[in-house]
Amino acid sequence: EISVPDGVCDIDIFAFRGCTALTKAVLGNSVKKLGVNAFYFCTALKDVTLPKNIEEISDSAFMSCKSLERINLTKNLKIIGKDAFKNCRKLKSVTFEETRGWRYYNSTTSGEELAQSSAANPSTVAYYLTDRYSDYIWERISD
Repeated sequence: EISVPDGVCDIDIFAFRGCTALTKAVLGNSVKKLGVNAFYFCTALKDVTLPKNIEEISDSAFMSCKSLERINLTKNLKIIGKDAFKNCRKLKSVTFEETRGWRYYNSTTSGEELAQSSAANPSTVAYYLTDRYSDYIWERISD
């Protein structure tokens, strides 16, 4: 278990990569960015509390966190990098606090806006982020 205190603004790349015994992570309210592969392959990670001020979840930040079941994405979040939740097989509930204005794109598309009804459905968002559109970058384009 880890608790990142207030005052820490960024969780750097590879910060907790491969911590296979890590089951819980609570991030302080000053954390605004999770770096690339920050929690990659933390296979026992089941419980994550993201701060209300988080703005970016970088590429592969939670990739292969196979025990993660649910996550709440706060309204200040603006970017979710590609493969951020890829191979999170148990992740069945992803809740956007702000469901308006999300779009996803990759190197071959100019992007599509996610319907608000889809963004409001935690199981649909989980499926999109872990599977169907996992290799896309997601961004919130409106407030």
